[in-house]
Amino acid sequence: MARYLTLLATVLLAGGLPGCNQSWKVVYPRGLSAGAIVPCGRVSYSTPLELFAGGKYLVAGEDFAHYAVDLDTGTAAPGPSGRVVAVSPNGLVVFDETFSWAKGRCVPPSRQMNLWDLSDRPPRLVRSWSVGPRDWDWQCAFSSDGKQLAFMKYGEVWVCNAADGSSARRLTEEAASPLAFSPDGSILACFMRLAESRRSVVALWNVAEGRLIHTLDPSAGRDQAGLEAVVFSANGQTLVVRHSCYPPPPRWEEMGPVPETVVYGVAGGDELLRTSGDAALTGDRRFLIDCCDKPDPTGAALVVYDLSTAQEARRLRAGWPGALAQGTSLYAARVPSASAEDRTCEIGLWDLVTGAQIRSLPPLEHQWDCTALSPDGALVVLSTVCRMRVADFTTGRTVLEVYKPPRGETGVYIGRIAVFSPDGKHLVFNVGSQGFVANLDAIRAAGS
Repeated sequence: MARYLTLLATVLLAGGLPGCNQSWKVVYPRGLSAGAIVPCGRVSYSTPLELFAGGKYLVAGEDFAHYAVDLDTGTAAPGPSGRVVAVSPNGLVVFDETFSWAKGRCVPPSRQMNLWDLSDRPPRLVRSWSVGPRDWDWQCAFSSDGKQLAFMKYGEVWVCNAADGSSARRLTEEAASPLAFSPDGSILACFMRLAESRRSVVALWNVAEGRLIHTLDPSAGRDQAGLEAVVFSANGQTLVVRHSCYPPPPRWEEMGPVPETVVYGVAGGDELLRTSGDAALTGDRRFLIDCCDKPDPTGAALVVYDLSTAQEARRLRAGWPGALAQGTSLYAARVPSASAEDRTCEIGLWDLVTGAQIRSLPPLEHQWDCTALSPDGALVVLSTVCRMRVADFTTGRTVLEVYKPPRGETGVYIGRIAVFSPDGKHLVFNVGSQGFVANLDAIRAAGS
């Protein structure tokens, strides 16, 4: 392994890497040690790039062929593979084992679901169960404390003990995904079909009593096109629903489905806010950010909603889209230039609790986008089509820069897929369809 890592570092610094669609280079810093950057398999926008159990494992792969990667070695962990359908904060992961590298996308007579514990090394298989071949929308969800698991089986929602799959009980029939628990685990949100009206609504269930609390219709009587996600706010008082529907005729022929984000009060089931489908939740689920229809006289182009009240809290003079940090209310994005002729832009960091811009980087070319922000807000990943830069907000220095040589500048897209580990010590990023794990502590040491 040591020889392999040494060879890899030599290849990186020499300017090319086997396995990538195009050659690429690490241009800063020069003194990287072996193992500072290791490949972790193929990635794509459909890959659930999440780091589990404090950053021990990463899920990589593409389409239905996901697998767990050990961050220390960059190699696939033995056992868990398939399509990831649920992740808990304490390292429990449900894989749809039917779909794997070996089995591909063939339609099986039944589907095998495996619950794995990735909180330690090696991963441990907790339990397995089968679902029907027609349950293509099969999904499941963990409660915030990782103790309950809600899953769908043959169009029914069941709840069980997540630790071992015991004490399973049916909650409702005629349901569909997605599923989401409230922060305290007392309420489950799911998609429910109404047979009498041939419509679907979001249903809120009291988990302990098995009682229906509310039914919510985000399409407000319009023709439905799909439900994408349901997420509870941090305090559990509001529910954010992403959906799409068709506008009234004849506009639907011109526009097609229109995405929307709707916020409901959990206690009364009333609609509190309706905004565009591009709205984004902050990492701590306390705020919702969306573009203004028209910037105000001060140039503020983003509106921030407080999810505890679903009311507008403030407006920001910040670019869109930007990067959000895990578990915080921090937001990084380009600062719009005062002049339309100015081809440079400043990169700013905002605290959405106060709306203050707390840090900034020197002006860069305007094509740089913010694609990831570390949990402490110290590091930001900036990407163009053919370059990626990891910059330090506190010093203004570039920690790591990856670029593709000028020949053939299309088709690679470096750093558009990027995620920090919860402790901020590792960064997973893409070069085309190839994923890499960067040890940021080692890279910082080499550049000091």
